[in-house]
Amino acid sequence: MKQLLLAICLLSIGFLHAQSYQQGDKIISAGVGLGSFYTLGQKTLVPPIQGSFEYGLSERMGVGALVGFTSSEFLSAKYSYTFIILRVHYHVYVTEKLDVYTSGGLGYARKKVDYYPSYATDTVSGGFPYLVNIGTRYY
Repeated sequence: MKQLLLAICLLSIGFLHAQSYQQGDKIISAGVGLGSFYTLGQKTLVPPIQGSFEYGLSERMGVGALVGFTSSEFLSAKYSYTFIILRVHYHVYVTEKLDVYTSGGLGYARKKVDYYPSYATDTVSGGFPYLVNIGTRYY
């Protein structure tokens, strides 16, 4: 129940802004996930969490970053995933109450595997994820 309340509070942050997207805006958001591709069939230790920031370069363009983390357990190992993605946003449709946008980005992701019982780190690997999405905000 506490996790659900925290998720609702964090997801509500985007609704606190009084007007729609503009040049110079600084938007901070956070989220908590219920599951992940990486944790299907595994015991989730830390649910997927993320935070992002966007700065409005103009009334249509923005730049920002997205960071996230999740951790799970499967058999005799603990898996941790961390990522950071730099994003570019294009605001397609902006009214006083509604902001529809698309974004894309590139970043770095790190996977770490710790094996029980010693918790010795056996595997650390990285990659370069990309992100393409469509989103909306209602003010």
